[in-house]
Amino acid sequence: MDRKIAILLITPIVLLMIVILYFNNYKYNKSEKSDTDTRYLVPINTVSPLESDDRDLFFLDSILKNKEIVLLGEQQHGDGSTFEAKSRLIKYLHQKLNYNVLIFEANELDCYILWDSIYNQQANIKIYRNHLYDFWTEAEQMKFLFKYIDKNVITESPLIIAGCDLQIRNDCFPIISNVIDKYIIESNVKIEELSKVYLRTCTFIANGEEYKLDENTKKDFVKLTKEYADKLINRMNDSASVLDYLVQRYLNQLSLYYYHKFFDDMGSNDAHMIRDSIMANNIIWFKINMFKNKKIIVWAANSHVIRNASLINSKEETTTYKRMGEYLFEKLDSLVYSICMTSYQGVTFNIYTHRLEKVNECIDGGLEYKIHLSGLDFCFIDLSKNNSKEFLNNEYSKILGHHNLETKLKFNTDAIFYIDKMKPLIIEKNGQ
Repeated sequence: MDRKIAILLITPIVLLMIVILYFNNYKYNKSEKSDTDTRYLVPINTVSPLESDDRDLFFLDSILKNKEIVLLGEQQHGDGSTFEAKSRLIKYLHQKLNYNVLIFEANELDCYILWDSIYNQQANIKIYRNHLYDFWTEAEQMKFLFKYIDKNVITESPLIIAGCDLQIRNDCFPIISNVIDKYIIESNVKIEELSKVYLRTCTFIANGEEYKLDENTKKDFVKLTKEYADKLINRMNDSASVLDYLVQRYLNQLSLYYYHKFFDDMGSNDAHMIRDSIMANNIIWFKINMFKNKKIIVWAANSHVIRNASLINSKEETTTYKRMGEYLFEKLDSLVYSICMTSYQGVTFNIYTHRLEKVNECIDGGLEYKIHLSGLDFCFIDLSKNNSKEFLNNEYSKILGHHNLETKLKFNTDAIFYIDKMKPLIIEKNGQ
């Protein structure tokens, strides 16, 4: 009897304590959220490119006025929600703001051949797979964009595809070799030696076996690519085609990049910097020579889009070298606008291991943490016109590889596109 009485007496006290703790916690969370500065956050309703109501993106009209190149970044290449967001932005920029060129962080010759197939209405998913990385072509979240590109090719304002990179993929070797061989043969130049060295070098590099290349092959590759690049430019005249120039530039860039990579002992930082400088140079060349009167969208990783990387303090990421975004801003300045994607939590797809990985938790007080407290699923922050001290001073953010990095964001990018919960790529291997 005494035990029952004790329970009856204690139970109300326990319940009261639970209620008090609940409301104290609620009051704390509410107060924490109320302290979050939301003045600079522009809410975005959805990242789905299927959304037909674009009123939440109207703010871009004034921000991008007089901008001719928009850089769209991503934390990692396996971020599915980011691919959707970028696809929606691309659709809006194309339909409403007259951006008619999409340049991928992909092989420049590959993308030229891809666009030729699309333009002649011969494109299918197999063609895309032959010329773009599989994390794009096999991703469920990219289907909308590819169909959109195909659909609009017959309109008065197609979305033209191009590539700015020199990275080599094994599946593309025969196509690239055929393009080079065809042009050089038409110029009556003997190219058997070049083809042999080129294919051998590329095969080892693509398979991650660069260390197996003998010194003579390395020297011959650098020497012959430079030699034939020079022969091509000396033989070109006013009738030379765009493809002729692309092939010549490609050979010259291969020689430059691999000379430093093979022989300079400069370290990975410098090799990365040379690659970024080549990508920037290609975009500038496209703008001046091929797309002079067109506005351009660039699809790349945040690690290429950013500038002033030396301001980033990180043990996880190599940050000291100069990036593509910085080269572009030096040459084109106010014509360029960069948008880095970031997220608070979620899952990404590792394109190397093909496994799902939980992204790193955000540091309390970091940028993504602060935005998360606002309760917004998606939002946009224009840093270019933002004078808030929290963006001018050191700030933790996960813009590179989902790592928590200390930096001054305002000097790294013009804007942030925030995704509260990242979803990974959905890969459909050889899906239709």
